[in-house]
Amino acid sequence: DYGREALDVVRAAAAAAGVDLVVGDCRDLDFCDGEFDAVVDKGTVDAMISGGPDAVAAACAECARVLRHGGRFVVCSHHRADADGDLDDDAWLGAVVGGLASRDEADAAAWRLDVHTLAGAAEGDAPCVYVFTKCRSHRGAGLEVEFHEHG
Repeated sequence: DYGREALDVVRAAAAAAGVDLVVGDCRDLDFCDGEFDAVVDKGTVDAMISGGPDAVAAACAECARVLRHGGRFVVCSHHRADADGDLDDDAWLGAVVGGLASRDEADAAAWRLDVHTLAGAAEGDAPCVYVFTKCRSHRGAGLEVEFHEHG
């Protein structure tokens, strides 16, 4: 979290669970490349998108950088991608994927996206869970998308 006060509220519970809390900016993470197996976002992208796609892309680029190949970036969001629509016209998803796309050919990554939604729920009724898996690519960056509805 970027707010020390927010972390202070949960610090005792986190310590009891063996969790380290870190104050930082998700657009400039103080971790090594490939340090994590998973990064979880619970609303950060949704909050940042109101400021425009550049901040979202910067945050997602940092998440991609700190993930190892095979790692997962999990985004819980009230944004609902339209499985029947044109994903290329989805500004929210475009900002996320734009950030994840590797700028370094030596470390090119393809991404698999699994979108999990609650069957029958409209946008805003229930969050969607987007699971981006970072894959090695010998053909350059790309995105494979699969939609899953859960009853």
